[in-house]
Amino acid sequence: MNEVFVTFGSENHLAGTLTLPSRSQQPVALLLLNAGVIQRMGPHRVNVKIARRVARQGIVTLRFDFPGQGESSSVASTVPFERQAVLDVQAAMDHVQRTTGIQRFAIAGICSGAHHGVTVAQADSRVVGLWMLDGFFYPTVKTGLHRLKRRLSLQSLPELGSWAAAKLAGLIRAAALRLASSNVDEGQGSGRYPFPPRKTYAATMNQLADRGVDMRLVFSGSMKPFFNYADQLRDAFPADRFVDKVHCRIEPGIDHTLTTLKAQRLCIDEISTWLDRLGLNESPGSPRGR
Repeated sequence: MNEVFVTFGSENHLAGTLTLPSRSQQPVALLLLNAGVIQRMGPHRVNVKIARRVARQGIVTLRFDFPGQGESSSVASTVPFERQAVLDVQAAMDHVQRTTGIQRFAIAGICSGAHHGVTVAQADSRVVGLWMLDGFFYPTVKTGLHRLKRRLSLQSLPELGSWAAAKLAGLIRAAALRLASSNVDEGQGSGRYPFPPRKTYAATMNQLADRGVDMRLVFSGSMKPFFNYADQLRDAFPADRFVDKVHCRIEPGIDHTLTTLKAQRLCIDEISTWLDRLGLNESPGSPRGR
């Protein structure tokens, strides 16, 4: 295994670590993206551990920082933040393709990294696989009921009374806001990472599933308030075909940033097995699509 510091991008502004296996390369390379503001090493260095593990399988990995994070420089850009992220990930794929000849890519991301993975996969057909931890989520009525049931099981009677009064006041405020706004619902998230409306997300996921992108959706125990029962994805998107084509599950024993070694091992093992499966699929990658 050899790890090389690399720079690339339209202004040579992106910095990353290219991990090259010591034996023959598999035909799919892995990109590891920033999780929020955490540098390219990932939370608790999990990206480093993933890259070194899969290198033993012959898999090339590039972990890199987005502009203004870690060792990557800011870039003078007039394009929207999300579009710039797509261009930067495409630059990462271009670099790997130039240096190794690999034309097919898997992306693994946590939180915002998962969000970017979906957007990039939609824009570029070289992406054949997505592994997403705590990515986009869309609650249902049942989600709220599960959350309420758990809350009730943890409270004493006096605490329940105070909580119920506060909850009622909150519901009244929320109803007033809905009446005052004509732009109700669509999506969660905030700041730089707003969630797309449900219909937009469903259309994107249907497109990716139809293209044959292998997608893994994993939700940690940290997401219990928002994604908390096995059929939530199906209930949220009952008429959409992608639900039957993605692998979606809850891992209650892990947290959002993979704090424990057990959580890290579980995810590393899963990514390793998943990449082997992608590597066995020898169909060539489609030409680049933008």
